[in-house]
Amino acid sequence: MIDFNLKHVQRVALYLIKSDLRCLYMVINNINLNQPNNSPSLLPYMGVIIDGEEDWIKVVNNSSRAKFEIPLFNESEQMYNEKMRGSIKLWQKDYTDIYELFQNAYNIRNEHFGIYINPMQRK
Repeated sequence: MIDFNLKHVQRVALYLIKSDLRCLYMVINNINLNQPNNSPSLLPYMGVIIDGEEDWIKVVNNSSRAKFEIPLFNESEQMYNEKMRGSIKLWQKDYTDIYELFQNAYNIRNEHFGIYINPMQRK
């Protein structure tokens, strides 16, 4: 292995990046593709992890003689990653606005389907 002479903070950051990637790997590796799952909800977090990892690699490569030999994103991959990462921000709205959107959607669904869930609650 190449000796990068990483500073203490850089070694800790590398450890955290590895931990994040291991966790992501374990989650993805254990998804049962024959059952419904929430894997699309992982996309924003994957974007955050991947973007942070690439930024960290660029910083270390710029400050060290030894270089991580890892390909970086091209322009279209970077744009995809930005969109994937941006989706974590829930449409650029405040929490209260998002809560109201979900509450309204729930109320509409409940008015329409609620009669079938509990027929005793019919008006």
